[in-house]
Amino acid sequence: MGIKMDGVKISVSNEADNQEEKPSSAKASSDAKAMADKTAGEARKPVKEKAVVRKKAVRKRVIKEAAAGAKTEKREKERGILTMIISIFVTALVVGGAIYAWQSKVAEMGAEKISSDARSTRQEFEKRLDNLKKKLSGTEKEKEELLKTKQELEEKAKLLKDAKKSYVNDEMGFSFLYPAIFGEAEIETIETATGTKFIGKFSKNDKLIFGGASTNYERVSTSTAMDFIDTRGFIDEKNKYYYQPGGMDKNTDFEIQPAKIVGYRGGEALLLDKKSFVGQDEFTENAGKPFVNIDENLGGLFNLKKDEYKGVAFVNMDFGLMSIEAFTEMLKTIEVK
Repeated sequence: MGIKMDGVKISVSNEADNQEEKPSSAKASSDAKAMADKTAGEARKPVKEKAVVRKKAVRKRVIKEAAAGAKTEKREKERGILTMIISIFVTALVVGGAIYAWQSKVAEMGAEKISSDARSTRQEFEKRLDNLKKKLSGTEKEKEELLKTKQELEEKAKLLKDAKKSYVNDEMGFSFLYPAIFGEAEIETIETATGTKFIGKFSKNDKLIFGGASTNYERVSTSTAMDFIDTRGFIDEKNKYYYQPGGMDKNTDFEIQPAKIVGYRGGEALLLDKKSFVGQDEFTENAGKPFVNIDENLGGLFNLKKDEYKGVAFVNMDFGLMSIEAFTEMLKTIEVK
Protein backbone atom coordinates (compact mmCIF):
# COMPACT_ATOMS: atom_id res chain seq x y z
CA MET A 1 0.00 0.00 0.00
CA GLY A 2 1.37 3.39 -0.95
CA ILE A 3 0.93 6.62 0.97
CA LYS A 4 1.77 9.93 -0.66
CA MET A 5 2.87 12.71 1.62
CA ASP A 6 4.16 16.01 0.60
CA GLY A 7 5.78 14.65 -2.56
CA VAL A 8 7.28 11.65 -0.82
CA LYS A 9 6.23 8.28 -1.98
CA ILE A 10 6.41 5.49 0.57
CA SER A 11 6.08 1.93 -0.58
CA VAL A 12 4.76 -0.68 1.85
CA SER A 13 5.39 -4.33 1.02
CA ASN A 14 2.76 -6.95 1.61
CA GLU A 15 2.80 -10.64 1.30
CA ALA A 16 1.74 -10.68 -2.28
CA ASP A 17 4.65 -8.65 -3.12
CA ASN A 18 6.95 -10.81 -1.09
CA GLN A 19 5.58 -13.86 -2.79
CA GLU A 20 6.25 -12.38 -6.18
CA GLU A 21 9.81 -11.53 -5.30
CA LYS A 22 10.71 -15.05 -4.07
CA PRO A 23 11.11 -16.61 -7.53
CA SER A 24 13.57 -13.86 -8.48
CA SER A 25 15.66 -14.52 -5.42
CA ALA A 26 15.66 -18.22 -6.15
CA LYS A 27 16.85 -17.60 -9.67
CA ALA A 28 19.59 -15.37 -8.42
CA SER A 29 20.64 -17.99 -5.99
CA SER A 30 20.63 -20.53 -8.75
CA ASP A 31 22.80 -18.32 -10.92
CA ALA A 32 25.13 -17.69 -8.14
CA LYS A 33 25.39 -21.33 -7.45
CA ALA A 34 26.11 -22.07 -11.07
CA MET A 35 28.76 -19.43 -11.17
CA ALA A 36 30.21 -20.82 -7.98
CA ASP A 37 30.17 -24.31 -9.40
CA LYS A 38 31.87 -23.01 -12.61
CA THR A 39 34.42 -21.21 -10.62
CA ALA A 40 34.93 -24.19 -8.49
CA GLY A 41 35.20 -26.32 -11.64
CA GLU A 42 37.73 -24.05 -13.15
CA ALA A 43 39.55 -24.01 -9.94
CA ARG A 44 39.63 -27.74 -10.07
CA LYS A 45 41.49 -27.74 -13.56
CA PRO A 46 44.95 -28.98 -13.26
CA VAL A 47 47.68 -26.45 -12.89
CA LYS A 48 49.64 -28.08 -15.75
CA GLU A 49 46.81 -27.44 -18.23
CA LYS A 50 46.74 -23.80 -17.32
CA ALA A 51 50.49 -23.58 -17.75
CA VAL A 52 50.26 -25.12 -21.21
CA VAL A 53 47.58 -22.66 -22.19
CA ARG A 54 49.60 -19.77 -20.93
CA LYS A 55 52.72 -21.07 -22.77
CA LYS A 56 50.78 -21.39 -26.00
CA ALA A 57 49.41 -17.89 -25.61
CA VAL A 58 52.87 -16.54 -24.93
CA ARG A 59 54.31 -18.42 -27.91
CA LYS A 60 51.51 -17.21 -30.12
CA ARG A 61 52.08 -13.68 -28.95
CA VAL A 62 55.85 -14.02 -29.50
CA ILE A 63 55.34 -15.46 -32.96
CA LYS A 64 52.88 -12.73 -33.77
CA GLU A 65 55.20 -10.07 -32.47
CA ALA A 66 58.14 -11.67 -34.31
CA ALA A 67 56.13 -11.78 -37.54
CA ALA A 68 55.07 -8.20 -37.01
CA GLY A 69 58.72 -7.27 -36.35
CA ALA A 70 59.93 -9.17 -39.40
CA LYS A 71 57.25 -7.54 -41.47
CA THR A 72 58.21 -4.17 -40.07
CA GLU A 73 61.91 -4.90 -40.67
CA LYS A 74 61.16 -6.04 -44.22
CA ARG A 75 59.11 -2.91 -44.80
CA GLU A 76 61.88 -0.80 -43.33
CA LYS A 77 64.44 -2.62 -45.46
CA GLU A 78 62.35 -2.17 -48.60
CA ARG A 79 61.81 1.47 -47.65
CA GLY A 80 65.61 1.83 -47.25
CA ILE A 81 66.30 0.19 -50.61
CA LEU A 82 63.65 2.36 -52.25
CA THR A 83 65.15 5.42 -50.57
CA MET A 84 68.61 4.37 -51.79
CA ILE A 85 67.30 3.78 -55.32
CA ILE A 86 65.55 7.13 -55.26
CA SER A 87 68.75 8.76 -53.95
CA ILE A 88 70.85 7.06 -56.63
CA PHE A 89 68.30 8.04 -59.29
CA VAL A 90 68.20 11.63 -58.06
CA THR A 91 72.00 11.69 -57.86
CA ALA A 92 72.21 10.22 -61.32
CA LEU A 93 69.76 12.81 -62.57
CA VAL A 94 71.74 15.62 -60.97
CA VAL A 95 75.15 14.31 -62.05
CA GLY A 96 73.84 13.16 -65.40
CA GLY A 97 72.20 16.50 -65.97
CA ALA A 98 75.44 18.26 -65.15
CA ILE A 99 77.41 15.92 -67.40
CA TYR A 100 74.82 16.29 -70.15
CA ALA A 101 74.90 20.06 -69.79
CA TRP A 102 78.72 20.00 -69.88
CA GLN A 103 78.75 17.61 -72.81
CA SER A 104 76.11 19.68 -74.59
CA LYS A 105 78.20 22.78 -74.03
CA VAL A 106 81.35 21.01 -75.22
CA ALA A 107 79.42 19.49 -78.12
CA GLU A 108 77.97 22.86 -78.94
CA MET A 109 81.42 24.44 -78.80
CA GLY A 110 82.79 21.51 -80.84
CA ALA A 111 79.94 21.77 -83.29
CA GLU A 112 80.51 25.49 -83.65
CA LYS A 113 84.22 24.90 -84.20
CA ILE A 114 83.54 22.07 -86.64
CA SER A 115 80.98 24.23 -88.39
CA SER A 116 83.41 27.12 -88.47
CA ASP A 117 86.21 24.90 -89.77
CA ALA A 118 83.88 23.35 -92.32
CA ARG A 119 82.73 26.80 -93.42
CA SER A 120 86.33 27.98 -93.72
CA THR A 121 87.30 24.83 -95.58
CA ARG A 122 84.32 25.18 -97.88
CA GLN A 123 85.10 28.83 -98.55
CA GLU A 124 88.73 27.99 -99.25
CA PHE A 125 87.67 25.10 -101.47
CA GLU A 126 85.18 27.29 -103.32
CA LYS A 127 87.85 29.94 -103.72
CA ARG A 128 90.34 27.41 -105.10
CA LEU A 129 87.63 25.91 -107.28
CA ASP A 130 86.74 29.35 -108.60
CA ASN A 131 90.41 30.08 -109.32
CA LEU A 132 90.74 26.70 -111.01
CA LYS A 133 87.63 27.39 -113.06
CA LYS A 134 89.08 30.73 -114.06
CA LYS A 135 92.36 29.07 -114.99
CA LEU A 136 90.54 26.35 -116.85
CA SER A 137 88.39 28.93 -118.54
CA GLY A 138 91.51 30.83 -119.43
CA THR A 139 93.17 27.62 -120.57
CA GLU A 140 90.13 26.64 -122.60
CA LYS A 141 90.03 30.11 -124.10
CA GLU A 142 93.73 29.97 -124.90
CA LYS A 143 93.27 26.46 -126.23
CA GLU A 144 90.41 27.60 -128.44
CA GLU A 145 92.47 30.54 -129.65
CA LEU A 146 95.44 28.25 -130.32
CA LEU A 147 93.24 25.77 -132.13
CA LYS A 148 91.72 28.60 -134.12
CA THR A 149 95.16 29.98 -134.94
CA LYS A 150 96.39 26.48 -135.78
CA GLN A 151 93.41 25.95 -138.05
CA GLU A 152 93.97 29.30 -139.73
CA LEU A 153 97.66 28.53 -140.18
CA GLU A 154 96.86 25.10 -141.54
CA GLU A 155 94.40 26.63 -143.95
CA LYS A 156 96.95 29.23 -144.96
CA ALA A 157 99.63 26.56 -145.22
CA LYS A 158 97.32 24.47 -147.33
CA LEU A 159 96.50 27.46 -149.48
CA LEU A 160 100.17 28.28 -149.71
CA LYS A 161 101.02 24.67 -150.38
CA ASP A 162 98.35 24.44 -152.98
CA ALA A 163 99.27 27.82 -154.37
CA LYS A 164 101.12 27.60 -157.64
CA LYS A 165 103.43 29.90 -159.44
CA SER A 166 104.07 29.82 -163.13
CA TYR A 167 107.44 29.79 -164.82
CA VAL A 168 107.37 30.87 -168.46
CA ASN A 169 110.32 30.86 -170.85
CA ASP A 170 109.29 32.29 -174.18
CA GLU A 171 112.74 32.00 -175.71
CA MET A 172 112.86 28.22 -175.23
CA GLY A 173 109.12 27.88 -175.63
CA PHE A 174 107.91 26.12 -172.47
CA SER A 175 106.17 26.82 -169.17
CA PHE A 176 105.06 24.92 -166.07
CA LEU A 177 103.49 25.43 -162.64
CA TYR A 178 105.35 24.76 -159.40
CA PRO A 179 104.59 25.22 -155.66
CA ALA A 180 104.67 28.89 -154.70
CA ILE A 181 106.56 28.03 -151.49
CA PHE A 182 109.62 27.26 -153.62
CA GLY A 183 110.03 30.94 -154.27
CA GLU A 184 111.23 32.43 -157.53
CA ALA A 185 112.46 30.31 -160.41
CA GLU A 186 115.42 31.64 -162.39
CA ILE A 187 117.74 30.20 -165.04
CA GLU A 188 121.42 30.59 -165.58
CA THR A 189 122.87 30.24 -169.08
CA ILE A 190 126.39 28.88 -169.35
CA GLU A 191 128.37 29.63 -172.54
CA THR A 192 131.06 27.20 -173.59
CA ALA A 193 133.32 26.89 -176.59
CA THR A 194 131.10 24.23 -178.00
CA GLY A 195 127.68 25.64 -177.27
CA THR A 196 125.51 26.67 -174.38
CA LYS A 197 123.51 25.03 -171.61
CA PHE A 198 121.25 26.38 -168.92
CA ILE A 199 120.38 25.48 -165.31
CA GLY A 200 117.14 26.53 -163.63
CA LYS A 201 116.95 26.93 -159.83
CA PHE A 202 114.40 27.92 -157.14
CA SER A 203 115.17 30.50 -154.51
CA LYS A 204 113.62 28.44 -151.65
CA ASN A 205 114.33 24.89 -152.76
CA ASP A 206 117.81 24.12 -153.98
CA LYS A 207 116.98 20.41 -154.24
CA LEU A 208 114.90 20.91 -157.35
CA ILE A 209 116.64 21.96 -160.56
CA PHE A 210 116.00 21.83 -164.30
CA GLY A 211 118.12 22.41 -167.40
CA GLY A 212 119.04 21.54 -170.96
CA ALA A 213 121.72 21.85 -173.63
CA SER A 214 121.71 23.49 -177.04
CA THR A 215 121.89 21.51 -180.23
CA ASN A 216 125.54 22.52 -180.80
CA TYR A 217 126.63 21.77 -177.25
CA GLU A 218 129.38 19.19 -176.96
CA ARG A 219 130.72 17.80 -173.75
CA VAL A 220 134.46 18.47 -173.46
CA SER A 221 135.01 16.56 -170.21
CA THR A 222 136.82 13.28 -170.48
CA SER A 223 134.74 11.77 -167.63
CA THR A 224 132.50 8.90 -168.58
CA ALA A 225 129.67 10.28 -166.41
CA MET A 226 127.31 12.64 -168.21
CA ASP A 227 125.17 15.03 -166.24
CA PHE A 228 121.49 14.19 -166.63
CA ILE A 229 120.42 17.84 -167.24
CA ASP A 230 122.89 18.23 -170.12
CA THR A 231 120.29 16.84 -172.48
CA ARG A 232 118.50 17.43 -175.73
CA GLY A 233 115.44 15.43 -174.64
CA PHE A 234 114.57 11.93 -175.85
CA ILE A 235 113.56 10.16 -179.03
CA ASP A 236 110.95 7.44 -179.58
CA GLU A 237 112.15 4.79 -182.09
CA LYS A 238 109.92 1.82 -182.73
CA ASN A 239 108.23 2.18 -179.33
CA LYS A 240 111.54 2.43 -177.58
CA TYR A 241 112.78 5.51 -175.77
CA TYR A 242 116.35 6.78 -175.93
CA TYR A 243 117.96 9.47 -173.86
CA GLN A 244 119.60 12.21 -175.98
CA PRO A 245 122.82 13.70 -174.56
CA GLY A 246 124.08 17.12 -175.68
CA GLY A 247 125.97 17.26 -178.97
CA MET A 248 124.45 14.04 -180.30
CA ASP A 249 121.54 13.76 -182.66
CA LYS A 250 119.30 10.69 -182.68
CA ASN A 251 121.59 8.75 -180.40
CA THR A 252 120.49 5.23 -179.45
CA ASP A 253 123.26 4.43 -176.98
CA PHE A 254 121.16 5.10 -173.91
CA GLU A 255 117.92 3.20 -173.97
CA ILE A 256 115.49 4.07 -171.22
CA GLN A 257 112.44 2.41 -169.75
CA PRO A 258 110.42 5.12 -168.04
CA ALA A 259 109.11 4.45 -164.52
CA LYS A 260 106.05 6.30 -165.72
CA ILE A 261 104.86 8.22 -168.78
CA VAL A 262 103.18 11.47 -167.75
CA GLY A 263 100.94 13.10 -170.29
CA TYR A 264 100.58 16.86 -170.55
CA ARG A 265 98.78 19.05 -173.06
CA GLY A 266 100.27 18.35 -176.48
CA GLY A 267 102.93 15.87 -175.38
CA GLU A 268 104.35 13.49 -172.80
CA ALA A 269 107.06 13.56 -170.15
CA LEU A 270 109.05 10.57 -168.93
CA LEU A 271 109.47 9.88 -165.22
CA LEU A 272 112.93 8.32 -164.71
CA ASP A 273 115.20 6.97 -161.99
CA LYS A 274 118.55 5.17 -161.92
CA LYS A 275 116.97 1.87 -162.92
CA SER A 276 115.33 3.42 -165.97
CA PHE A 277 118.60 3.27 -167.96
CA VAL A 278 118.78 -0.12 -169.64
CA GLY A 279 122.09 -1.99 -169.21
CA GLN A 280 123.50 0.74 -167.00
CA ASP A 281 124.84 -0.56 -163.70
CA GLU A 282 127.94 -0.52 -161.52
CA PHE A 283 129.77 -2.85 -163.88
CA THR A 284 129.12 -0.50 -166.76
CA GLU A 285 130.38 2.43 -164.78
CA ASN A 286 133.46 0.55 -163.59
CA ALA A 287 134.18 -0.62 -167.13
CA GLY A 288 134.77 2.95 -168.22
CA LYS A 289 131.81 3.17 -170.55
CA PRO A 290 129.80 6.39 -170.79
CA PHE A 291 126.72 6.50 -168.56
CA VAL A 292 124.09 9.06 -167.54
CA ASN A 293 124.53 10.14 -163.95
CA ILE A 294 121.22 10.60 -162.12
CA ASP A 295 122.35 9.08 -158.79
CA GLU A 296 119.46 8.19 -156.45
CA ASN A 297 117.33 11.07 -157.65
CA LEU A 298 114.10 11.24 -159.62
CA GLY A 299 114.15 12.79 -163.06
CA GLY A 300 111.64 14.13 -165.54
CA LEU A 301 112.33 14.52 -169.24
CA PHE A 302 110.35 16.22 -172.00
CA ASN A 303 110.99 17.63 -175.49
CA LEU A 304 110.82 21.17 -176.84
CA LYS A 305 109.93 22.43 -180.33
CA LYS A 306 112.57 25.11 -180.78
CA ASP A 307 115.62 24.66 -182.99
CA GLU A 308 118.27 25.64 -180.47
CA TYR A 309 116.99 23.71 -177.45
CA LYS A 310 115.36 20.38 -178.02
CA GLY A 311 114.65 19.16 -174.49
CA VAL A 312 114.50 19.91 -170.76
CA ALA A 313 115.31 17.67 -167.76
CA PHE A 314 114.10 18.06 -164.13
CA VAL A 315 115.94 16.57 -161.14
CA ASN A 316 114.21 16.18 -157.74
CA MET A 317 116.80 15.48 -155.04
CA ASP A 318 114.60 15.68 -151.94
CA PHE A 319 111.29 13.82 -151.75
CA GLY A 320 110.60 15.44 -148.39
CA LEU A 321 110.45 18.89 -149.95
CA MET A 322 108.67 17.61 -153.01
CA SER A 323 107.02 14.21 -153.02
CA ILE A 324 106.91 11.93 -156.06
CA GLU A 325 103.21 12.73 -156.42
CA ALA A 326 103.84 16.48 -156.36
CA PHE A 327 106.70 16.07 -158.80
CA THR A 328 104.44 14.09 -161.13
CA GLU A 329 101.71 16.72 -160.86
CA MET A 330 104.22 19.42 -161.79
CA LEU A 331 105.14 17.51 -164.95
CA LYS A 332 101.47 17.42 -165.91
CA THR A 333 101.35 21.24 -165.99
CA ILE A 334 104.02 21.52 -168.69
CA GLU A 335 103.10 23.44 -171.85
CA VAL A 336 105.31 23.50 -174.90
CA LYS A 337 104.97 26.14 -177.60
